[in-house]
Amino acid sequence: MNKIYFLVLLFFNSQISLAQEYIEVFAIDCRTNEERELNEVEIFHANHSHSSRYPGASQKYDGFKIYDDFEVGTYYIEYKSIFGRIERKKFEILKGRRHKINLCMDQINHNAEKYHSIIEQLKNGEKYRIKNTYRGSFDYGTESIEVSKVRGEYFVKFKNKQKKLSKKDVELFKNFEIELNIMKERRQYCSWSNSFLLSYKKSKLKMIDTNCSWGGWPYLVEKLGWVAFEANKT
Repeated sequence: MNKIYFLVLLFFNSQISLAQEYIEVFAIDCRTNEERELNEVEIFHANHSHSSRYPGASQKYDGFKIYDDFEVGTYYIEYKSIFGRIERKKFEILKGRRHKINLCMDQINHNAEKYHSIIEQLKNGEKYRIKNTYRGSFDYGTESIEVSKVRGEYFVKFKNKQKKLSKKDVELFKNFEIELNIMKERRQYCSWSNSFLLSYKKSKLKMIDTNCSWGGWPYLVEKLGWVAFEANKT
C-alpha cells in the first residue's frame, strides 16, 4: 500500500513539474566561454512589483533549472558578477518554449567605475610597468609588461616582444586596471595567486589577486597576441 501511495505521489509531482515553465540558467565567463559558479538569482516580472529569489548552482560548471508558474511576458533576472556588482538582464517567457539564459559573470560597466587608470594619465615620454609575480601548485614566476607613450602613440613591451597599441588595446589596459582595482578587495581562497606591482614615475602600487574566477592577466596578454605563463613551469 505504501509503495502504491509513493508511486502515485511521485507521478503527481512529476506532472506538476511538467506543467510548470522552467528557465535554465548558465553562469559563464563571456570572455572565455567557461562556466562559473552562481550562488543566487532574483527574477522580476516587468509589470509586477514583487520578485522571487532562487538558489543558483552549488557546483561550478553546472547549469541549473528554475521551475515556477511563470506567466508569458517580459522578465528581468538579477545576479552578482565576479566583481561584486549587481547586474540585470532582460528576457522573455514564451509559451511552450525552452528558456535558456546565459549570464555573463564577468559583466561590468567600466565607465561607471571611479578608478583613474595609469594608462590614461601617461604623458608623452612617460612609461609605466605592470609586474606580475604568480604562484600556484605547479606554476611560479614573474612576468612584466611595460607601456610607453611617444608622440601620442602607445607602445608595449612583453619579454622580448613589442608592438604599437591600437585604441582597442589601450582600452584593454584601462579595463584591466579597473578590474584589478576591484579584485584586490574580493579575495578568496585559491590554489594560486597573482601579486601585481604597478610602477609609474616614483609611485608603486601593489595589488594582490587571489580570486579563482577573474584571470585578468592571461586574458590581457593573450588579447595582445602573446601567451602568459609560458616559460616558468616547475
